[in-house]
Amino acid sequence: MLSAGVRRFAASAIRRSHVEEGPGKNLPFSVDNKWKLLAMMCVFFGSGFGRPFLHSQTPAPEEMEGDRLQLH
Repeated sequence: MLSAGVRRFAASAIRRSHVEEGPGKNLPFSVDNKWKLLAMMCVFFGSGFGRPFLHSQTPAPEEMEGDRLQLH
C-alpha cells in the first residue's frame, strides 16, 4: 500500500517538473550574448592561466623558521 502511494507520488512529481531543454539551457551561465560569454571565459581562464605568473613575481621570504634552509 505504501509503495503504491510512493510510486504514484514519484510519477506525478516527475510529470509536474518540466525543465526547459535545448542547447545552453542546463548551464549555470547565459550563452545568449556571445560577447559577454567571451569576456566571462577570458576572465575565468585568464585568471587560472595567469596565477602561476603572478605568484612567481612575489618575493620569497628572507629567512625561514627553524632549521630549514635560509635564503640570502
